[in-house]
Amino acid sequence: MKQKVLYILLLATLLLSACSGGGSAAQPAIVRIGWAGSPDTLNPGMAILSEAYTIFELVYDSMYDLNLDGSFTLSLAESADVSDDGTVWTFKIRDGL
Repeated sequence: MKQKVLYILLLATLLLSACSGGGSAAQPAIVRIGWAGSPDTLNPGMAILSEAYTIFELVYDSMYDLNLDGSFTLSLAESADVSDDGTVWTFKIRDGL
């Protein structure tokens, strides 16, 4: 008798879970990051405070990445060419950016 009741409850649970509404559209993910200070500006050319530079690292990508050993690696570009006189730099930007 107990098994019969258990099977009926299990079947009812499965049927009710199958009747749930269709899924809603996926909501965009929100990431909130907090710290004690506020940036002085969002203009990378005018920033002084470290809080602004933290935001720049999260929002903007750079042409080069600084490695732990002090060397640089191309980030946004596939290649970088320098003219013979060193006055013109030509970057080939990666596809899909």
